[in-house]
Amino acid sequence: MTTRYAHKDAYTYENSSVLKNKAGHRDQEALDKFERLSVANRMVEDPPNGNFDYQHIKAIHRHLFQDVYDWAGEERTVSISKGETLFCNPRFIANSVTTLTAELAQENHLKNNSPEKFVEQAAYYMLELNVAHPFREGNGRTARYYLSLLAHNAGYDIDTEKLKHGWLDACIEGVAGSEQPMCDLIASALIVYED
Repeated sequence: MTTRYAHKDAYTYENSSVLKNKAGHRDQEALDKFERLSVANRMVEDPPNGNFDYQHIKAIHRHLFQDVYDWAGEERTVSISKGETLFCNPRFIANSVTTLTAELAQENHLKNNSPEKFVEQAAYYMLELNVAHPFREGNGRTARYYLSLLAHNAGYDIDTEKLKHGWLDACIEGVAGSEQPMCDLIASALIVYED
């Protein structure tokens, strides 16, 4: 089995790339299924309250993954990469995400924007959050859930199913310097209500 990340770490079972989990699954396929079902069950519950800061992002991760990982909601402590992408060094995650969410607060959490401006700004914030990659696993699902809450707070909604299918490719393009695929993806999923 190939590893999902470039190196071994304390989050995985010994001699395995499978993340240690509450169900004790040591098979990646079994863990993936358990994780999908557990997170799907948590997604239909009321979201954690917060003000879109880093603590809120961690609360969202904890909410979604609490049944799967003991470290749900905790910042990762190891360096990780996927493919050619090396994510933020763990020493800088807290400062990076705190700065990013402070910038988002200065933007009034994207409220009172046209749909086009919301999409443009949301793409920037989601791509920056992706590069920070604050958690060992579940960053994409946490970011999409966070985005859906931001959209709702701004008077819109997001079809998260539409986001799911192109998210990884849009994130890869974002790391390469193009925000347009993420803009296009968010625009395709944004639900705008007419007055």
